[in-house]
Amino acid sequence: MRLTEYINPKCISVDMDVKGKDEAIEFLVGLLLQGGSITAAQKEEVIKTLKKREELGSTGVGYGVGIPHGKCSSIEEIVLAIAVSKKGVDFASLDGKPVHIFFLLLGPEGSPTEHLKALARIARFSKDRNFREKILKAKTPEEVLEIIKERESKELA
Repeated sequence: MRLTEYINPKCISVDMDVKGKDEAIEFLVGLLLQGGSITAAQKEEVIKTLKKREELGSTGVGYGVGIPHGKCSSIEEIVLAIAVSKKGVDFASLDGKPVHIFFLLLGPEGSPTEHLKALARIARFSKDRNFREKILKAKTPEEVLEIIKERESKELA
């Protein structure tokens, strides 16, 4: 399983400019919508699912990374959105620091294994300082995708 199988470059932003958690979630869901990964009819269910997950505890995992995630009955396959905020977003992170890199992960309710594998891979990559620094410096969505491809090829080599 490769993350790049689930990433549409149209669902990546390198210039997210939002103020808080709810705005960040809505921005990320907007990326999925504009990239065609979800439909307008799915948007509200997705936002509700993600906000409900955040009530259980922040998905701001530390290191300036947030991984909002959830499973939705209307989602048929894993989808990802990625956004970079140069200013950082108050996301109630576990380490109390702003989030600069977001990986939004959604999966179907019936495939917990793939969802967990993708979540684990994102978390593992996010602990790599060099990976985070490269993502933060990326100027285009295509560059972000290349950085992820490069990191995956190292892991799978």
